[in-house]
Amino acid sequence: MDTPTNTILTVLVGEYGFTYQSLADEVNQVSGRIFGRPGAATDRDVRRWISGTVRWPTHLYLLPLAEIFDRPPEAMGFVPRGRTSRLPTPPSPVRPGQEKPVKRRAFLTVSTAATLTLALRLEETPVRGRLTMTDVGRVTATIGRLDAHFTAIGGGALLTVATTYIDRLRETADYCIYGPRVEQALHTALSGLHSSAGWAAYDSGDNATSRLHHAAAL
Repeated sequence: MDTPTNTILTVLVGEYGFTYQSLADEVNQVSGRIFGRPGAATDRDVRRWISGTVRWPTHLYLLPLAEIFDRPPEAMGFVPRGRTSRLPTPPSPVRPGQEKPVKRRAFLTVSTAATLTLALRLEETPVRGRLTMTDVGRVTATIGRLDAHFTAIGGGALLTVATTYIDRLRETADYCIYGPRVEQALHTALSGLHSSAGWAAYDSGDNATSRLHHAAAL
């Protein structure tokens, strides 16, 4: 059984401008500050987190990651495993007079949206040929993964990606060949995507766009 790729962490790594090796180095440095000794993370560890092979890293890595990306493990795409998933202590707070660690996150909606678009592989949705229920199933799964990013990236970037995918699916609907059952499932998926875009627009404070997407969803 294939393990699901951690697309949230993929987005964060690109958004903060890390390579796999530079993130491993940063984790080791922060680990040294928290635990009193440098960590031993390598680019191979980062690849395993990204690929989903390791779904919940040891706290020696999770605590530094939580500090680096300024969010809890679940918001980085990691999946808890019961009691063993409880973090023993939060990241060390910055004491008065200490300089806060430099955050590499670039608050650029366009950059985040572009990274997420690549991570979700939206371009793999066919726009020519015969469309099957299997294809629509992949579309629905992609929309579900997109919705899962809402908490992590906020409405602005999600709206951009959802709008891009709406355009892609409309091209699919216009140029692919399919039967009545597939047509109904495709329009149901489009409706759900418009609904997601509507909530993303609302979260961004764009009420006019939100109303348009909710109307399209209906």
